[in-house]
Amino acid sequence: MSRIRQALTHLATHARLPWIAGLVAFLLALPTAFTTFFGDDLLHEYLLRGNVFPGSARGKWDLYRFADGGAGIRESISQGIFPWWSNPELKLSFFRPLASLWRAADHSIWGDRSLPAHLETCLVYAAVVVVVALFFRRFVGGAAAGLGALLFAVDDAHSLPITWTANRYAVLSALFGFASLHAHIRAREDRATPFAAPVLFGLALASGETALGILGYLVAYAWFADPGGRKASLGKLLPFSIPLVLWAIPYRALHYGAHGSSFYIDPVDAPLRFLRALPVRLPILALGQIFGPPAEVWGMGPLNPVRVAIGAAIVAALLYRVVFRAAAQHRATVMLAVGSLLAAIPVCSVQPDDRVLLVPGLGIAGVLGIALESHWRALAEGRARIGPRAVFAVLAFVHLVVAPVLLPLRGRNMAAIFESVTRRGDESLPADPAIEGKTIVVLAAPDALLTSIAFLRRRLRDVPTPRRAHLLTSQVAGSATVERTGPRTIEIRNPDGESSGPLDAVFRERPLAAGDATQTEIMRAEVVSLAANGRPGLVRFTFSEPIDSIRWVVWQGRGFVEVPTPAMGEPRSYVSTDLLTFLQK
Repeated sequence: MSRIRQALTHLATHARLPWIAGLVAFLLALPTAFTTFFGDDLLHEYLLRGNVFPGSARGKWDLYRFADGGAGIRESISQGIFPWWSNPELKLSFFRPLASLWRAADHSIWGDRSLPAHLETCLVYAAVVVVVALFFRRFVGGAAAGLGALLFAVDDAHSLPITWTANRYAVLSALFGFASLHAHIRAREDRATPFAAPVLFGLALASGETALGILGYLVAYAWFADPGGRKASLGKLLPFSIPLVLWAIPYRALHYGAHGSSFYIDPVDAPLRFLRALPVRLPILALGQIFGPPAEVWGMGPLNPVRVAIGAAIVAALLYRVVFRAAAQHRATVMLAVGSLLAAIPVCSVQPDDRVLLVPGLGIAGVLGIALESHWRALAEGRARIGPRAVFAVLAFVHLVVAPVLLPLRGRNMAAIFESVTRRGDESLPADPAIEGKTIVVLAAPDALLTSIAFLRRRLRDVPTPRRAHLLTSQVAGSATVERTGPRTIEIRNPDGESSGPLDAVFRERPLAAGDATQTEIMRAEVVSLAANGRPGLVRFTFSEPIDSIRWVVWQGRGFVEVPTPAMGEPRSYVSTDLLTFLQK
């Protein structure tokens, strides 16, 4: 072990460490380049082919506008693009013009080929790591700087932004954001012109709102580390207000932001909801960053989120205490730790997921690099105690052995899962010529969002495609009993209550209540009663077109199965597909 530590320390102090770390990052990211487009990538492909849907992109610079919070989302619900239970005021609209134009440029040059786009992302990620390494070399120094850069480069929390082309806005934003931070600190310590830093910050904001986390590091540096003193240092942050205002004005004027979703909580739109969510989401992200498991795991089961947050807070606090004690004497520790904490607050607007840890992870990687270097020095001098030795052995194994293995695997696995689900959904839909112009109704499926993407995938292929599709229920537990109670009326019962998939939180912020009803272009859906778990137990659907003219499918096991038209007096029960079976590759 001592030889391994010596080798890592020698590598961390190498004169070309920034370029070595960038190469390591590129090579680890490279296997993700051989994945296909998935998820929102398919939606972007659909839009870039010249298609539109209500409330969507207003141009190639606006690909991250999914729901407009007004007439567009209500029309999308009516057409079945969004499920009928979606909030009629749902807004999911994000101002990311540079990332959108990057995706549009790829489509113009490469068409629907995913490999070139993925290779570009790998190169940008390598550039991010080079900037991080240069920043650590200046601000942290020594072997700790190199260790921090390597820890950041191999962090498997970065796998999804690298692999998922629609999420690479976070990588582009981090590149400009970290460059801005580095330029600002260099200007403050070398007394150079600070012009570049605000410009780079503006480019970071134009790439994605995750750049707001950079403000946390800027404030932390001014407060704890700037050699000019706090008052003067905080004053030097005023130039950053210019790009911030120039970004915020169109963000609000063009009605960007989130509303009506429990997956996304806009702090400006719903500050009280955000403050209530913050102490639940922040500990989960903190534990995911320092140790694991991935933050998104906790949202996929029936666990109580408050209890999970309390448990995560306790474990994370114990680990961070050991790390901070080992790093306490370094001048950069407090700034990096506070900056990371402040950077994590904006991303708590999203349901906990490792993919949001790219910017907050900068500070923790730096602190962990400082702590590891300090602990290894204590080991060499025989001063390390048993408790810290055990903690750092585990952390070193997790971050230096497990993480670089998982980084490409997690990305490829997520892409394979999404691709498999949507491909199986698409290919199991009816494809006979008679389906053209018809309406398909999905009686039940495990997840509404992935079901929508399966239908979108069908529209991107040159095969017979239905005119429209509507999903009636989303559930992963219990049995759905379908009964026709009138010429154009069916009812769906689930005594266990509708138990939706992990991504259904995107569509609304509060559970449905008895009496809630929605009118779409083909039906009226009404929640008649709730089950014991507070979810819909009985839902009635009254159709405006003959039931016999509709094609009916239900998700069973590995894909859709076409079923007979519901008949009067013949109730049929369909066992829900559990989440594990649904997501199998």
